[in-house]
Amino acid sequence: MKRAYISNKNKKIYKILLIHEIDSFHNEIKDLISVLNEGDEIIVYDVEEMNLSIRDLIATFESLRGKNIQINFINQLSIDLDTYLDVIQSALQIQKSYVAKKTKEGLKKARLKGKKNGRPKISQEKVKAIQYLYLSQNLPLRSISEKTDVSLGTVYKYVKKVKSEEIK
Repeated sequence: MKRAYISNKNKKIYKILLIHEIDSFHNEIKDLISVLNEGDEIIVYDVEEMNLSIRDLIATFESLRGKNIQINFINQLSIDLDTYLDVIQSALQIQKSYVAKKTKEGLKKARLKGKKNGRPKISQEKVKAIQYLYLSQNLPLRSISEKTDVSLGTVYKYVKKVKSEEIK
């Protein structure tokens, strides 16, 4: 069971949330922010009790900061909301950069090993068959897709090329 205590400017606790379900804290905190006033304070045992993703945590903290509502965590260092928010945003940016770097490195290694990224190209014979069936037979795109054994999106791509060449 998770708990959050909400107190007003006079440090009087006026609501205790007992949360039984994982998603309910997320919903409760949204509802709570809408009714709290400037100077109120939310006390939560641990930031993990909030069970929010990093993005949702940032959005929640920004909402609290916008209404000048404090949030304190009993089991964490006592730091102000702005500092906490800055640290989380910095960590998120570092993580995004790290993931992007590792992805690029992985793709580069795969290319060096001869692996090709992206969708495989279809043969010129299939491209000509698609164009023939579309221009000469006037078949619907779905039928062309089934006859040539390529996806409907691929058929559309090559039919679109034919149409654009006709316009020129």
